[in-house]
Amino acid sequence: MQPLRLPGGPLEAICAEYLKLRNLRDLNKPENIPRLRLFLKGVKVEVSELPGHQNKRAKTVKDILSNVADIRFEKDGESITIREHFDRAHLFTVRSNSLGVKLGNDGIFPMHACRTIEQLYRNRSSPDVVREALEFSPKTPAARMEAITVSWQQLQYSQSSFLRGAGISVNPQALTVRGRLLPSPVLTFGNKASLTPQRPGTWDMLQKTFTEPASLGPWTVVDLAQAAPNTLTRNET
Repeated sequence: MQPLRLPGGPLEAICAEYLKLRNLRDLNKPENIPRLRLFLKGVKVEVSELPGHQNKRAKTVKDILSNVADIRFEKDGESITIREHFDRAHLFTVRSNSLGVKLGNDGIFPMHACRTIEQLYRNRSSPDVVREALEFSPKTPAARMEAITVSWQQLQYSQSSFLRGAGISVNPQALTVRGRLLPSPVLTFGNKASLTPQRPGTWDMLQKTFTEPASLGPWTVVDLAQAAPNTLTRNET
């Protein structure tokens, strides 16, 4: 399976794109919380919008919290809300009905104060989560190779004390394998007509006669591409 690349960007925007939402306020709907919890599990984010946090290393998402502004906790013997704390300590306004993220062991932050860093998506969630996350991944081989190269630093193999202690080093350069492109075969039809593909793997079969024609009995076509339920196209000969 190809590595998945999660782009860097505002965390709310990444979540809205994943859920295909146009309105960020819909992120807080109850049916979206479990999906976001699975999607963001293990994702690294930065608290980029708070003074004093911009240069801190990225933290791993541990949980998703709804209505984060109204969550209370004890500080200096006083019970205060997340909204009150961020307003006093950081002059940052936590929006009502917004989501929050629990990052590592450092505490709770509003989602709109965070952004993802570009990283390899290594979440081992359900196939549905992985399939939807694939939409973030580049489609062409060249783009995927570039994404893997850029995201290599997130693996931090060169900083692993375990690998260094074992005398193991990992080459950051991709392995190059020589190969050759096989020519596309030429197809032969009835009347000894031949057909060379216009592009690799594509042959135009319009008005071509098979070498050994045969009669086609009763047949049915089921069109599943945006068709109304139980719609069939039938032709019998």
